[in-house]
Amino acid sequence: MKLTIGLAAALLLCATTAQAQGFSIGVKAGFNLADISIKDAGDIFEPNNRTGFVGGVFIIVPTGALFAFQPEVLVSQQGAKFSELGNSGTIKLDYLQVPLLARIKPSQSPVGIIVGPSLGYRIHAKLSAEGLEEDQDFSEQVKKTDFGFVAGVAFDAGHVVIDARYIWGLTNINNDSADPGTLKNRVAQFTVGFRF
Repeated sequence: MKLTIGLAAALLLCATTAQAQGFSIGVKAGFNLADISIKDAGDIFEPNNRTGFVGGVFIIVPTGALFAFQPEVLVSQQGAKFSELGNSGTIKLDYLQVPLLARIKPSQSPVGIIVGPSLGYRIHAKLSAEGLEEDQDFSEQVKKTDFGFVAGVAFDAGHVVIDARYIWGLTNINNDSADPGTLKNRVAQFTVGFRF
């Protein structure tokens, strides 16, 4: 938690400096198509995509003719839906994500490539299912941090930025000692942002 807060504070400091130097600061929002990769977990449900909100702030700091540094702080709704034996539900894994991205784009091109690591801090983990009167918390069974890799494309149209990316979770988020399975986040993310 302290590491994620520190990264968020560093991003805000960078944003203040960037604003003073004329670099781009922006806000973005969109949606996730999230899933969970499951391996060696025995007899377990087959997950399906959960659609969720993603949004936050970003800055773009040019470092050369082709490259820029793009840190972000995002709230990201992840997890998965499932259906088993006639019962259905949703695993709600919501994160504060801090991607630290390299933005590769020729200065005259509207299309760029974004790649880099992302650190996620779990905000909460809840289960919503038929027959449950309210969401059940299972935070103790999910690790607090999730390290991932991001790759995607961004399209600039003036001050508007359209972004499509995929996030591979590299951390086994399973914290349940009774279940040795490997669970990793998988997220396709689509956003529209505005640069000031």
